Amino acid sequence: MAGDVRVLALAAAALMLLAGCSSPSEPSGQEPPKDAQGRYVIELTSDNKVVPSDARVPAGSRVVWKVGAGGFHDVTSDAGAPEAFTSDSQYPQKMRGGDEFEFTFTKKGTYPYRCVVHGTMMVAKLTVV
Repeated sequence: MAGDVRVLALAAAALMLLAGCSSPSEPSGQEPPKDAQGRYVIELTSDNKVVPSDARVPAGSRVVWKVGAGGFHDVTSDAGAPEAFTSDSQYPQKMRGGDEFEFTFTKKGTYPYRCVVHGTMMVAKLTVV
């Protein structure tokens, strides 16, 4: 009986510790910088990177992807994103250095996307909160 009480006490203490440790988690991602027009800016670089590759913006935000000098890219949402988007609608021959593509996010959620030209090399995520 004393052993049962000890086990129950330890279990209760462990639950209290776990409850104290749990807190609402902050959505992942960093907030991209804004340009003079108030748009969040994500860079598509000439060395095939998305910067930042894990971004977070508030719902209703305008996000613009800008291609750096020498780049050749596109931006396309993956299947299952809350809203579909693709730069191919504006740039069917792909975006080149200096081009930019803008999209306004009205639905909260996680938007995985990629540069289809570069496949798994340029995979990114945008979280709309």
